Amino acid sequence: LKIEGRNKSVHYVSVVVKTYRAALDRVLENRNRYRPDPSWLDELERVEHRTYTTGFYAGEYYLQEPHTSKAESRRKLVGVVKAVLSGGKVVVDVKNPFGADEILDVLPTNRTKSFFPVRLKCLADLGGEELSRAVTNRLVVVEADKRLAVGDMIRRNY
Repeated sequence: LKIEGRNKSVHYVSVVVKTYRAALDRVLENRNRYRPDPSWLDELERVEHRTYTTGFYAGEYYLQEPHTSKAESRRKLVGVVKAVLSGGKVVVDVKNPFGADEILDVLPTNRTKSFFPVRLKCLADLGGEELSRAVTNRLVVVEADKRLAVGDMIRRNY
């Protein structure tokens, strides 16, 4: 099984690998009664991608044109958890701006967990100064309403 990843974002590769892993695990659990989870397709549709096809298997050559078949992303990576501090606060490497008290989405590193919503209750710089907004390419400290782990990706839904 090959999953494309060259020239793709870390967010894209993470979403696709996590989704395929969940599907393969389900096949191994129930070979005779396998049913795909509808949330998997929803997750794959929300990440930036070219039109999904059966590839050359069914002779759909016209759908393989990379310059004309691109879907808009409906999720944007806003940060990656870099460390977990005492009290459950986390250090986040900010990839795109986000605000305090915003509800975002988490793609967890734990392969047995699916994505989940999270509310950011508190936002501060590394010195402890409270912030209303996190700026790109900075590290910030976040308190969330759910437990986060190192490597978790925090995303905004559109």
